[in-house]
Amino acid sequence: MADIEKLRPKTKELCKMFIAECKKQGIDVIITQTERSIDLQNAYYAQGRQSLSVVNGKRNAVGLQPISEKENKSTVTNAIGGSSPHNYGLAWDFVVLTNGKADWNNITLFKKCGEIAKSLSLDGYTLESGSDFKSFKDYPHVQMKGWKNYK
Repeated sequence: MADIEKLRPKTKELCKMFIAECKKQGIDVIITQTERSIDLQNAYYAQGRQSLSVVNGKRNAVGLQPISEKENKSTVTNAIGGSSPHNYGLAWDFVVLTNGKADWNNITLFKKCGEIAKSLSLDGYTLESGSDFKSFKDYPHVQMKGWKNYK
């Protein structure tokens, strides 16, 4: 589980509310990522765009395991370092659990969790779901709405 303490205060509280509301609705989630360094973001961005040796060099530099050529065929993110809300502690990624195991393929549950996230607010702060992104559906992603205003 990722460290939600690395999130900005309002984002952290909304994340806790998200976990609790998912549980209340019978959905177990695990937060898999919160704040990312610029270098980590760039390592993710390189995947699917650069050669395997370059990608694994970037991954090694930030303490990630190397990936295979097959894994390097798809992209992970469309955001370069500095252009992601993760870089500012304003987003988290999660996975839903089915029978106690991570279920990365349950789009129905991811969408339901996205709706839960969007229903939450705290002192005027609200969330948006990656499942609503137009060009790249990022189902396991939640971010502070209007996050660029908080950088």
